[in-house]
Amino acid sequence: MLDKSKHASQVRRLLRILDADALKATVSTATKGKVEVTSEIAAIDVILKYTPDLEKLFSYQRITSDVLFKYLSQLQVKNKKIELTRRTKKHEMVSIIKGIWKKNAVESQTPKKNKKVDGAQKTKKIQEQRGIDMYFTNYIGHSLFGADLSSPSTSTSYEDSHN
Repeated sequence: MLDKSKHASQVRRLLRILDADALKATVSTATKGKVEVTSEIAAIDVILKYTPDLEKLFSYQRITSDVLFKYLSQLQVKNKKIELTRRTKKHEMVSIIKGIWKKNAVESQTPKKNKKVDGAQKTKKIQEQRGIDMYFTNYIGHSLFGADLSSPSTSTSYEDSHN
């Protein structure tokens, strides 16, 4: 059933395009008239629960070329790579949608490298930097600018060293 499918959220987005009457008619088709719904959210949930796979979903009479075109047009705003005309046939749009959904499912399962540095990483970097600073201070005895940092009494200011 599609409610357990990796495509459930995308199917929901597609079904939201349907008006209330079309959703009710699709519920009737999916459940063979056994279930009635009172809201659009309930209708979408029932359709997902009673529809076994994507093939069956796309075969429903209310999932028309116009509905698929509207859905793809919405995706096109987000993803400029979709090329579509009004002459695109239903089966071609179904193939495009399935391809997009398959790609999204694969991407969502692929672990993403987080470019943001989390707190532990940030702390470690700060500690490493401080360790380097302390190395220069404690073992070399001077900063990169030539001031003697080995004891507080021997430090000099910029004005003292250049006057």
